[in-house]
Amino acid sequence: KILITYSGGDKVCQNGLEAKTVMQLSCSTTVGVPALHHIDTLNCTFYIAWETRAACAVKPQKVQMVNGTITIPATQKALSLGEVYSKLSQASGDIRPNGDIYVYDIQLSGITNTKGICKSASVCQVKDDKIFTRNVGSSNDVAYYILDDDLDVEFSSGSQCGRDKTKATSSTIFFRCSQSVGVGKPEFIHETDDCQYLFSWYTDVICPLTPEFIGKDDKLPGEEGLSGRSQAVGAVLSLL
Repeated sequence: KILITYSGGDKVCQNGLEAKTVMQLSCSTTVGVPALHHIDTLNCTFYIAWETRAACAVKPQKVQMVNGTITIPATQKALSLGEVYSKLSQASGDIRPNGDIYVYDIQLSGITNTKGICKSASVCQVKDDKIFTRNVGSSNDVAYYILDDDLDVEFSSGSQCGRDKTKATSSTIFFRCSQSVGVGKPEFIHETDDCQYLFSWYTDVICPLTPEFIGKDDKLPGEEGLSGRSQAVGAVLSLL
């Protein structure tokens, strides 16, 4: 089971306390939907239960990236990430309550067309004033993991976390199969309290990881949709 707590909500309870929500994710065979379980009026806490495949334990397999190519453990076939690995992309959607807007330059192979702190970074945070930049994911401190039919890429960095000075920033990109978007682009999801920046990237590049491709030729079939786990994770991430 996974517990996620949201605090600092509106004062909707009669006792004047700020609302808090506790979401419990538990493993199931379907994507599922969240449902209100109960409300603790004394502590102004809302409890939500969600039975979903996204909460099921999947042992990640660490794989080595060599010049933009990984080896699929299940087939021992080479999978090239192509433009996803070598091309500079940008993720948007990080708009803060105070009006600050951030975008994220992302290049798995390392950003080369920049100077300063983000040179050779893989994930660079850029404020809309174009003055503030921060390396939140280093290209020389990265790990690639295959989880079921998905690819997760985790970056560390030496940049200090503004919310917790004892920690450093990090980034995770969740790559998910979608044959309808082509190469696709990264999207900002969320920044955690300990300065972990989360991104999703739907792309057809990693579709050979999905079960319908295992044991088949590398040519992509026509119109298969997202894999089961990709749908589940996508549904959960869209609400967190």
